[in-house]
Amino acid sequence: MTLNSFYTQVDLDPMARDFKLLQEYDDSNLSEPILFFYTWTKPAITLGKIQKQKQEILEEAHRLGLDCYTRPTGGRAVLHGGDICYTFIAPQTHCEFGGALKLSFKKTNQFIKSIVNEVLGCEILGADFNKPNPSYNCFSSCVENEGIILIENQLHKIMGSAQAMARRSFIQQGSIQLNKLDLKSNFFQDNTTLGQITNKDYDLNDLQNIFNKKAQNPIIPNFLKN
Repeated sequence: MTLNSFYTQVDLDPMARDFKLLQEYDDSNLSEPILFFYTWTKPAITLGKIQKQKQEILEEAHRLGLDCYTRPTGGRAVLHGGDICYTFIAPQTHCEFGGALKLSFKKTNQFIKSIVNEVLGCEILGADFNKPNPSYNCFSSCVENEGIILIENQLHKIMGSAQAMARRSFIQQGSIQLNKLDLKSNFFQDNTTLGQITNKDYDLNDLQNIFNKKAQNPIIPNFLKN
């Protein structure tokens, strides 16, 4: 089964797309997880569902000329455009990925990291700590099991994730920060990308296709085929 363009087309609101997908999945009898990776056609900012300091971020997005979307999951603001994102949906009772939020978050992150590490040939680890920060930037703080990389005794958060529960299923969204964007923003300038660490400029479209092949051709529900 091939990847449907519905998943990877982000000219429209990709967060509305994911929310629709979660609703439709939750109302169905599907039991297999859905996983897909995608890129952004232009830089944008996403906000957590209960984002703090929302007005300040909207003003920053306006100053930078960026669209701003609200995720169906929690977490803090994420700058997109140099990253590859993923969406993962599964039943809360799934034998490999289900459980309470903290447990399913850990298991899903372990699975995503295994794909990312295999494709990129790196060693992104799961954080075993919480690093709070008052900033509303997702990559200025870290929660347990998010993706970090250790370089010269310094830890850098490379992969941020957030999850939300529906009636019978859950959704997890994440961002893998690969290339640095040339944007002058006081709020996101401290983000470290994998490209800065490895001195590489990653081909995001090519990697998106490789990631989706590694995801073993995600299930495409009938309600999203048209």
